[in-house]
Parts: sequence; C-alpha cells; structure tokens
Amino acid sequence: MDKAQWLNSATHNASAEGISETAKIPRATVFRRKRDMSFTAEEVIAIARAYHANPLTGLVAFGYLTEQEAGMPVDIEQSALEAASAKRLLEELTRRLGYR
Repeated sequence: MDKAQWLNSATHNASAEGISETAKIPRATVFRRKRDMSFTAEEVIAIARAYHANPLTGLVAFGYLTEQEAGMPVDIEQSALEAASAKRLLEELTRRLGYR
C-alpha cells in the first residue's frame, strides 16, 4: 500500500481540512504534507488515532517502519480478508450495505 492509498483508506477520503480538524494538525501543515505526501511519523500516528486506523500500516506505508519491524504480513488487508471466514465476510458486507 502506498502513502496516498493509506491516507485515503485511513481517513475515508477526507479532505485536507477534515484531516486537520479531526487529527488536530494545523491546516496549512496538512495541505502542504498532503500535496507531497511528507507526513511525519508523529502526524501519521495522529491521523491513525483520530480515524481509528492502524498506525503500523501507516508507518509502513510512509517508510518509517519495515513490514518486518511492524510484524506485519506483506499485504495486511489481503491477509485479513483471506483469514476471515465466509460468515464473517458476509456479516461485514451486510453491515456495509446497510442491511442491519
């Protein structure tokens, strides 16, 4: 997963202004960092915490940790999908589609 993918996934495609407000990072900083994907490790962690995302995935995406250092498989999202039971996948799909 690259930096932009992680940021969009973690923040649910939030705008720079939304990220600033939610993660309590100055707006100008978020605009600048988002433009060149240069968030610091501390900012990645703040964003992950604010959006209840996995900070390790963000730190790996931004190159602050290796996958081995984070104790993660190469593609954590794919691994999670593969490990989930069919019942659990259907429950999540039902929840996301709003049938619950």
